[in-house]
Amino acid sequence: VTIFAAAATGDFPPDTMFVRKPVYALVEIEKSNILFNLDTLPLKLVPIALVQETFEVECKQLLPVQERTKRVTKTKMKVTRKQFPFVPAYSITTYNSQGQTLPKIIVDLVFPPGSRPQVAAAYVPISRVKKLENLIFLQPFSVSALQTRPSPDLLKELARLN
Repeated sequence: VTIFAAAATGDFPPDTMFVRKPVYALVEIEKSNILFNLDTLPLKLVPIALVQETFEVECKQLLPVQERTKRVTKTKMKVTRKQFPFVPAYSITTYNSQGQTLPKIIVDLVFPPGSRPQVAAAYVPISRVKKLENLIFLQPFSVSALQTRPSPDLLKELARLN
């Protein structure tokens, strides 16, 4: 029975442990020099635990001007945040990726509101890998990101070259 079939029918083994919220992320570090593994984890697979941080935020500047002038005594808010401590190790622009073949890539095709992306903004990054399985999209995107028309200047230059 596959995990998907068990999930569909609810027929899990009695010793199944369900984790409702993520406790840690398993990250494979390809160029790692780790010479030992943790219990049942394969080499180069490292668990990254959630980090919790609590801090206070001064909210007085967020209040409307009329409210700031009043005698408001509680303007600090306590915030608790849980997250995985991930930081991108390497990133490049579309322009810098031209001509490169990359082993794996994460692409964001959601462009800032009001911007007019160039034709290469979508095509170049998604064509940097040899296999589709090595391409990941950061977030869902509109198909219009792939339907960008060339700028008038580009059309003029292409006509000149023909």
